[in-house]
Amino acid sequence: MNNNRFSGKVALVTGGTSGIGKATAIEFARAGAKVVLTGRREKEGAQVVAEIKKLGADAEFVRTDVAKDADVRAMVDFTVEKFGRLDLAFNNAGVEWKGPLDQATEAEYRRVFDTNVWGVLIRCVRKFLPCSRTEAALSSTIPVWPAMLVWEQSAFTLLPSTLWKA
Repeated sequence: MNNNRFSGKVALVTGGTSGIGKATAIEFARAGAKVVLTGRREKEGAQVVAEIKKLGADAEFVRTDVAKDADVRAMVDFTVEKFGRLDLAFNNAGVEWKGPLDQATEAEYRRVFDTNVWGVLIRCVRKFLPCSRTEAALSSTIPVWPAMLVWEQSAFTLLPSTLWKA
């Protein structure tokens, strides 16, 4: 159902190639937003874009690894250059490692932290805020129990009240 709630808005969804990110990108499109979705898997990204375009909405995919500053900068720059603005950001990218805590290596900790915390919560937010307007909304999925190294992206979501006003 297209309720046009986000008509004229531009939404950026990291981790938009599957799961919660894919569903969010599709729902933004159904609500009238132009969508830029990102992820590391180009084939899946193209499939989500095709699905959104079948709905009659506008969508683009940008290959992005949020653990890399240059990728995050390019993703935001692309969005603003393509659509002239950025109104909504759903930072959902994430990686996981499942296993006993005492078997986690430093490299595994860094990979999870660099993507899920530094990439999503710091890098993406820093790049999003300067180009956003006062009524823009930002949401990030973050892990609740990081010490377990089971970084389930749906565990906890920060939803600022501005999301509901956008």
